[in-house]
Amino acid sequence: MSINKAHATGGGVVLFYGERLLIFYDGCEIQLKFDNQPQLSTTSKGSVFLTSHRTICLCKSGQVHSMSMPLLNMKQVEVKQPIFGANRIEGKATPEPDGGFTGMAHFSVTFNKGGAIEFAQCLLEAGRRANANRHGFQAPPPYSAYDPTQLYCPPPAQYAAEGPNYGFVPCHDAFGPPPPNYVYMTPAPPPYPGAAPPPPYPGPQQQQPPYPPQQQSYPPVQSAYYSGAAPHQAAATPSAPPPAYEEKQPL
Repeated sequence: MSINKAHATGGGVVLFYGERLLIFYDGCEIQLKFDNQPQLSTTSKGSVFLTSHRTICLCKSGQVHSMSMPLLNMKQVEVKQPIFGANRIEGKATPEPDGGFTGMAHFSVTFNKGGAIEFAQCLLEAGRRANANRHGFQAPPPYSAYDPTQLYCPPPAQYAAEGPNYGFVPCHDAFGPPPPNYVYMTPAPPPYPGAAPPPPYPGPQQQQPPYPPQQQSYPPVQSAYYSGAAPHQAAATPSAPPPAYEEKQPL
């Protein structure tokens, strides 16, 4: 897990190249607690993105603006169904290298418009598949730095979860598309396994995704390089290959 690494300062989420958006949910309540950094703990309104590789929460208040949890870093995920109040998903997450905190993080996401059970079912299945794919996963090769302002606002087809690999994604009235110009993409591929095999990496001489940039300016993004020491971030030549991923159990 990492904090403040997956959002644009002007609003929106930043995905890796090849990462797919499974569910977008707006209007939830997000609660975060950190064992070793209690000053970062917060309760905020916000939105949550479930992708093929991680869960991303965008918070509207507090010091934590975004929380990125790779599927293999999430533990003890369960649905709470109180007699009074909306259902919520709770769990724990371990930090990534240079993730912005140490120790264990605890998260709780309350789904005020319903959909917690469907979201959790999809999350658990995505985690099961990511755990199965970790055995054949190869970390992306080193590649040169790029201008952090050269992010793309791709067409929905570029990040939509379509095809036979994503037949497990459920439908719910509370799930919908994100707002226009709210999903950005970096040329960096995901540094950890996901629910489906990754697309072929275009290579160091063909880093740009196969779509033109939008003719407009975008706000700067918190993550702008990728290195072995910080695999959750997005693009500079690492001095050494990324560290080996430890054995993880499915969610």
